Amino acid sequence: MVSRGQNLFFTNKILIVDDNLTNMTAIINVLQRFGLKADSAMGGEEAVMLVKKRLETENSTYKLIMMDYSMPVCNGGEATK
Repeated sequence: MVSRGQNLFFTNKILIVDDNLTNMTAIINVLQRFGLKADSAMGGEEAVMLVKKRLETENSTYKLIMMDYSMPVCNGGEATK
């Protein structure tokens, strides 16, 4: 079992994507209880932009992306392609 802040593998390498601010806030709060930080995006297009930016500026990618599938404009399935 991972204790709070113990797993540095995921530190700052998590992306939460959801168009519902309540859901996003709840997930981020749970992660914070374990000492983890996450970036967030309100939709698929923004998520794709963040992934590309992170790859270009930090030469790394997210280790975990939690994405809502049902979002307007660019849903989780489209963003994953």
